[in-house]
Amino acid sequence: MTIPTHNLYDFIHQVTENEYFIMHFHPFGSKGIKNIITYYPDDPRDIGKYFPNTIYSQKTLPGTVYDYVPRMICHDQEPLNYELYTDKNIDYDFLKWRQQGWPGLSNLNMRWADPGNWQAKWILLHSEKNSSQVRKYSNTGQYQCAYWWSHAMLALDWYRFAAHDARLQPSQNIDKLFLIYCRDTTGSRQYRQQFIDMLDNDLQNASQIGGRDAQPASSDFSAVYNVDDFNSTAISVVLETVFDERIHLTEKTLRAIACGHPFILAGGPGSLDYLRSYGFKTFDGLIDESYDQEHDSNTRLALIVKEMTRLNNLSVVDKQQLIARLRPIVNHNKNLFFSQDFFNNVKQELYDNVTQAHRRCANKVDWKHCWTIRSNRKKLDINWVQKMESKPRMRLLWVTLLRHLKKGGTLENYLPPCEK
Repeated sequence: MTIPTHNLYDFIHQVTENEYFIMHFHPFGSKGIKNIITYYPDDPRDIGKYFPNTIYSQKTLPGTVYDYVPRMICHDQEPLNYELYTDKNIDYDFLKWRQQGWPGLSNLNMRWADPGNWQAKWILLHSEKNSSQVRKYSNTGQYQCAYWWSHAMLALDWYRFAAHDARLQPSQNIDKLFLIYCRDTTGSRQYRQQFIDMLDNDLQNASQIGGRDAQPASSDFSAVYNVDDFNSTAISVVLETVFDERIHLTEKTLRAIACGHPFILAGGPGSLDYLRSYGFKTFDGLIDESYDQEHDSNTRLALIVKEMTRLNNLSVVDKQQLIARLRPIVNHNKNLFFSQDFFNNVKQELYDNVTQAHRRCANKVDWKHCWTIRSNRKKLDINWVQKMESKPRMRLLWVTLLRHLKKGGTLENYLPPCEK
């Protein structure tokens, strides 16, 4: 099984009303600059079908204007990593190949995926709050960042059967108190090993670590849930993808909600407040959630372990009473997650934030970028301009479009000569 993420980009393409060329990583989970592709819903050879509808009619789409169409790059599934795409870190051969085709350019970061685009800014669709990484991209002046909770839509797709799964019947007679999925301890997830090492023998014995079918992480693990894991434990300890200042909540948190589990959330400070902003309830008063306000990562982990110890030391009767008192909150969260209201809120968030980002950067051409490419191509190949301009239609489109933009026109109201 592989995770069908193309559904997500079908959704984004429709919600944003085909205003942009959408770019994303393929396959799922890949991070290389060479893995960034332009999204086409159907046949990629029929590229004209996916030019923004409000900019050009499909009858007269010239290949020349491809470089003018706004781009939206979807980095909404994994945490942002600005350094990974700096010139010193991306694939050397790939960089040199790009610089041969677009000479004179440098430090484009993810924009190396399509360096010929003339837009001053690309929309960067991401899924993290309180993020220094977002600020780094914004500060370059090459990106207009837009947030949405993409993992909410993915989780609604992946866990949709949990809304009707009669087997999900958590009881008070549990085998282990805590369910802890911990399958990857690399990269931003390195803190997880520190967390596991902090658990004493009593907590280790009280926890089901890795699930009943524990095995190395696989590409489809995120998209499934194990009924026995949730039925035989009382509380999920969710180890999120990042554990720094960022709030980057993924399907890991939402899987617990979809399966009707209370949870302790190891994520960025303020993650529980973030969940409450969508209408979810958390467990303060029954579970000490003061850890969520702690900004020091080591202290935050220690507070989580301390609360796990307290809960584990409760008597059998007190544990049963706690589980019973957690149930109404769990039911509220599950009902909200699978509600039309939640779906509509996340959908509207996507539309509003992308629309706002587009308004801030629409129709702004980076003339310096354009001139750098043209000048350096001319130096490298004196015949390049003549070759380009030897085709009358191409020359006409270039000249009329450039004049139109220079006069303050927009891509939306540009009319190719043959349509005047």
